[in-house]
Amino acid sequence: MFTRRAVLTSLSGLALSACAHRSGADPLRIPAASARRRIEDLVYSAMVPAAGLVVRRRGEVVFAHAEGLAQGAAGEADRAPFTPETPFCAAGFAPPAAARAPAATLYTREDEGAWQVQANAADCLSVSLLSLAIFARRAGQSQEFPGAQIHTAEASPVPGVKLIGHHGEACGLYSAAFHAPQLDAEFAFAVTGTSVSGRERSSHHPVMVKATEPLWAAAETLLAAL
Repeated sequence: MFTRRAVLTSLSGLALSACAHRSGADPLRIPAASARRRIEDLVYSAMVPAAGLVVRRRGEVVFAHAEGLAQGAAGEADRAPFTPETPFCAAGFAPPAAARAPAATLYTREDEGAWQVQANAADCLSVSLLSLAIFARRAGQSQEFPGAQIHTAEASPVPGVKLIGHHGEACGLYSAAFHAPQLDAEFAFAVTGTSVSGRERSSHHPVMVKATEPLWAAAETLLAAL
């Protein structure tokens, strides 16, 4: 005999089963949502004008998200969103195919002030997060990354994961691109400016500043799910 309680219990079980099935079918669904939220919160906190992260595995993009403004954060008339495909100045390193082209404006900000243009990158060696991640893969696999920084698994910003790549800073920009050989994966992230407090060194790892902590954490969450 079917009672109302039995029907509700049955429906609840079906819903939970469906949720479990969806989660199992897409193991990156929840980590990706967490990573997007970290990026959005970082920008909405006004610690950076824009931030983005790309993660690839086996040559395929598994996550790409960006928030904020590539131009217009200081009140300029021309506003443009920051995306995983937006060019920005290479911070001390660039793929061989990098070209001199207009790129995202770089900013700095006092904690209680407005964003100020630090560098209007009209003619610099420019890269995007997508192209930087591809470069990290090729260079990391060949062990020929110019100025390569190698973090062993025991001393990595992503605990337990060996990384080969580079992180840099220029005119308020912080960026990183690393290959994880054991995972056959790589990631690239950038912020196009920082507040004063955002430039403070993090207690989590020497390569981190406050403004990049959420991006390292987002990369760690996604790599753990691969």
